[in-house]
Amino acid sequence: MPPPNDPSSPIAQHEASLFSEARDLLQQGAKGAHRSERFNRDILPLALPLVEAVGHRMAYEAAIDANIDLNLLNLYESGVMKQDSAWYVEQGGLSREVQREMEAQAVDVLLPQMKDLLFASGVQACSNAPMTSKTLWNDFVSGLEVFSGDAPSDLFP
Repeated sequence: MPPPNDPSSPIAQHEASLFSEARDLLQQGAKGAHRSERFNRDILPLALPLVEAVGHRMAYEAAIDANIDLNLLNLYESGVMKQDSAWYVEQGGLSREVQREMEAQAVDVLLPQMKDLLFASGVQACSNAPMTSKTLWNDFVSGLEVFSGDAPSDLFP
């Protein structure tokens, strides 16, 4: 597994911290015994968060290397932080309010660009959801079964 390109990034720090926590638990509590109840209780619950942390960091770095828009990276980073918000409060020094504001700022910047970003991504070739184009939507609506009758429509008596 490659080391972080930028060990000072919050996502890389999170990954390193989880590995450190797992190492400490393994050395202190489970005493290196990987077939024990203590290991199952202390180490195994960290397995998924560790794998996710590595994946988040590697995806983030790959996006940087691919020159992905910084605003998209900011949104991704804030989404990653939300998955382990407590760590970023306790270890990263980012209050929940700061985390919410980071996400809000990223969304505020990206929302006006959303249509252009989606078209530039080429995702429309992979989607056939009716709401992705007027033609698909009109075809969908015209294909819906129509129900009619003489019942009163007194919704609010």
